[in-house]
Parts: sequence; C-alpha cells; structure tokens
Amino acid sequence: MFSHLTSTFNIQAEDAFGLFDNFNRGDITVANFKKVLAIYFQDVISEEEGHYELILKLSGITPDQKVNYRQICKLLSKRVIRTFKHVMSGGANSALFADDAASK
Repeated sequence: MFSHLTSTFNIQAEDAFGLFDNFNRGDITVANFKKVLAIYFQDVISEEEGHYELILKLSGITPDQKVNYRQICKLLSKRVIRTFKHVMSGGANSALFADDAASK
C-alpha cells in the first residue's frame, strides 16, 4: 500500500493518514480511516467486499475507537496487503493470511 500511495498519488502514508490527524497524535477515528481507504485505495480494496473491516480487525482499534498509525504500519510491514486481493478471492495464500489474522 505504501508503494501505491507513492506511485499513484506521490504522497507518503503519513501524509494520507495525516489528512485526518489534525492534532498529530498518531491516531484517527475509524470513520476517517475508512475515508482514507476510500480516497486512496478504492481501486485496490473495497468496503463492500469486507476489506475495510478486515484491515481494521487485523490492525486493531483502540478502546476509544481510533486507528493508530504505527499499528497500521506494523500490519503493512507484515506484507499482508501485497496479497490482499488474491487472498480475499480465496487464493492459495488464504490459509497463511488466516494464520496472520489469528496471531493478532
């Protein structure tokens, strides 16, 4: 996802997240995170297919219903998103992906 932001929009992940992190606390609301996904990743993932909820579940939501930038980066650094579409369609790596989800 990081490379998608850079190659398609010429911005960094921190900049995309920062659109809604007005106080530079490192977290944004779930609703605003979904807006970031819709703005920058609509051609890669879909809310209707459950992708947003899976990303939220894997990255974790704080008790006050916020998404933390560092947690999202941890998720992405595990290379989960690279095969996201393949896995969501029931591809060969779905068992591996399920193992990653279970370890959260």
